[in-house]
Amino acid sequence: MSKQRLLVTGSSGILGAAVVSHLACRWDIVQLDLRPPSPENQAEPGAVYTGSFLDTALVHKAIEGVDAVVHCGAIPGSRPPLHDVVETNVQGTFNLLEAAGESDTVARFVFISSIMWHGFHDQPPGRNIPSRLPIDETVHAESADCYATTKAQCEDWCKRFVDWYGKPVTALRPSHIIGAQQLEAFAAMDHTRPEPHLHDYIGVWDIAAAVEHALQYDPPNGFEAFLINADDQYTKVPSAELVHRLFPGVSHVERDKLDACDGFGALVDCGKAKKHLGWRPSYRCRR
Repeated sequence: MSKQRLLVTGSSGILGAAVVSHLACRWDIVQLDLRPPSPENQAEPGAVYTGSFLDTALVHKAIEGVDAVVHCGAIPGSRPPLHDVVETNVQGTFNLLEAAGESDTVARFVFISSIMWHGFHDQPPGRNIPSRLPIDETVHAESADCYATTKAQCEDWCKRFVDWYGKPVTALRPSHIIGAQQLEAFAAMDHTRPEPHLHDYIGVWDIAAAVEHALQYDPPNGFEAFLINADDQYTKVPSAELVHRLFPGVSHVERDKLDACDGFGALVDCGKAKKHLGWRPSYRCRR
């Protein structure tokens, strides 16, 4: 039986390369990125399209005969010129959604969003304070950061895609990504940030695994978003103390979840992804 075809955008990036490597044995991978993949990032050679997903002709060529799309590509962060961030992240995502919707073969779309969608990483620090901790998908804040706003806009376009084409979209909101080269050395820190911060992180292979689960998931309403985070936070300060120190105004605190992982439970609750995707993170920072 032949493999299904999967288009991965941003395939030369930290996350995209991991997704390609993780899924290459089960999918026929098609890669699309501005840069060609390096040999060590290609677990198995496949079709490679070098260019921008702002190029609609290239997008339609890359998506031809594809069964699913994983959209990892984006300009990460709010570095100037900001109009490039908006154009690449929003218009590029729209181009892929439109091509996927018009395709006779594409059946599902996985969008890599960001924990920044929630707005708790905006500047100045503490501009948004969560209503509960750990945060989950029910906690919403208005993002003001340019990059975060593009992710919010893209999730809205994903919902319109579902309305227009009737094809499902699963959005993953990963925390700060620890790349493959940093996993062994990444260790819990003695200090914390002085301002309100979730101290969130996720190992890149755990996101790749979440993508695999998302490709098998059918959102009941066509669209669903999931936070993707490690089970703990990346400091040596117990989580209950961390919350008391950095988030004194938060009234709803689930202490049992903070007490997980020997007292270093994450300030991000991934219970929804564990329940509905059947996914669990395996990587934790060294302590």
